[in-house]
Amino acid sequence: MEYEQFYAEYTNVSEAVMAGLSLDALTMEIGRLRQLVDRG
Repeated sequence: MEYEQFYAEYTNVSEAVMAGLSLDALTMEIGRLRQLVDRG
């Protein structure tokens, strides 16, 4: 996986945490991130 893509996804998750998104939304973001890691 490209490092830039991973960093972009990680930043999205971090911003979601900062914004205090609901747990459901955060779980979805983490799920997407883990899919990328598994694929990479």
